[in-house]
Amino acid sequence: MSSDSSAIAKKSLGQHFLINRGVLNRIVDFIEIQPDDIILEIGPGTGLLTELILSLSKKVIAIELDQDLVSMLRHKFNSYSNLEVIHADARDWDAGSIGKNYKVVGNLPYYAANPIMRHFLESKNPPSKMVLTVQKEVAESIVAKPGNMRILSVAVQMYGKPKIAGHIRPGSFNPPPKVTSSIISIDLYSEPLLAVGDRESFFGLVRSAFNSRRKQLRNSLSRHIDVTGAIMEGILEMAGISPTLRAQDLSIADWGRLHEVVKSRNTC
Repeated sequence: MSSDSSAIAKKSLGQHFLINRGVLNRIVDFIEIQPDDIILEIGPGTGLLTELILSLSKKVIAIELDQDLVSMLRHKFNSYSNLEVIHADARDWDAGSIGKNYKVVGNLPYYAANPIMRHFLESKNPPSKMVLTVQKEVAESIVAKPGNMRILSVAVQMYGKPKIAGHIRPGSFNPPPKVTSSIISIDLYSEPLLAVGDRESFFGLVRSAFNSRRKQLRNSLSRHIDVTGAIMEGILEMAGISPTLRAQDLSIADWGRLHEVVKSRNTC
């Protein structure tokens, strides 16, 4: 079957087609496809990865934003009954109709990686596993430990256990990006680590701390909650958190306790 690897990438869509067969096979291994799995592929591009996973799963749903590629993929794989190619933006595509126990795989455009990940992690019908190609710096933020945490670390680690499965050189793509990429694998929990209730207030609290990440929490959060530094110190101590710590020092459990204390005071 023709690879269509000669397709011209559109800079406006941040397209960098993954063409290295060895890397593509590694990604397939990381997905751990079972015969009854439904695979949701985000950004199939020219279909090189699609071709590999079609024979391994009962159904593949490919979400592609580029209408030209949608037409090409439908023509290329017209003999496959287990493939559905959908013209849509993965950042707001509703996964409610896909059924349970599906897995997500994709080579994500760098500009859309964070919103796509969060969209599926926070979905009412989340996948069981995600294997994604992202910028190396993004992958490192996702797996960061307390001391180096970022907003993205919290946003992902609440919902699943991430690990970096490998790195990809720019030459593995057409056209080559200017940065190194990484394969990130996320095994989602059956339930989020934190049952925060009001997700908006929780992440509002997290964002406010990271917006002034160089400041100690007693200072960065007192502005968000509109209390004095002394009161904020008391709130942090009630949550078992040192007021001199900074946002990057907190674990997921720390954020959960802090949000509960803030909620109990009707300050969030």
